[in-house]
Amino acid sequence: MDIGEIYSFYKNRFIPIYADMTIVCSQKFEEIVNGLNDAFSHVMQSYDESSSAEIRMGNLDKAYGHLVRATLDCHKIMWFELKKKIDAVYEDSLLRKYCFKMDLGELMVEYGNFEELSRQARKTELENVGKNPLASLDEWMKASATGLKLLESIDYDKVAELTKDRVKWKSKEILVGFVVGILSGIVTTLILTYIPIG
Repeated sequence: MDIGEIYSFYKNRFIPIYADMTIVCSQKFEEIVNGLNDAFSHVMQSYDESSSAEIRMGNLDKAYGHLVRATLDCHKIMWFELKKKIDAVYEDSLLRKYCFKMDLGELMVEYGNFEELSRQARKTELENVGKNPLASLDEWMKASATGLKLLESIDYDKVAELTKDRVKWKSKEILVGFVVGILSGIVTTLILTYIPIG
């Protein structure tokens, strides 16, 4: 492991997902910041000339490990946030039908892919604990990309419009129920007052 490999991973694997995650989540997560801090500390220790070459190389390996972990954490945090945002629309049958910019069949296939890719990524990650932390990275990348595609297909203007219309519909329902209740009360009173029973 050398500093060039760490930089290449940082630039090509970490930065893209970190940027996407920060945009999707609108925040930075402590786990990621701590991982970067730990990686940076190990990189700095690798320049300590008072340490042996073996210790210095070991610090580069540790820095790389922290960066890999931070990258995987970015993907999983982003997947979780994407799922929350997508499900807020997808799980509502009316919103699902009218508020995605893809037809319903394609949407259901993409959503199924999104969930299956994450299940497979998690399975691969668990199978490779302590062996190869990078084994699941490409699968997490695919799950994230699919989730971003779904998120970008949500028409939030339609979501807002439909939500506002639902409030109107519910208000009308309540008003009609109230009026019907009053009228039935009046009719019942009239019947009991003016129609002799037995």
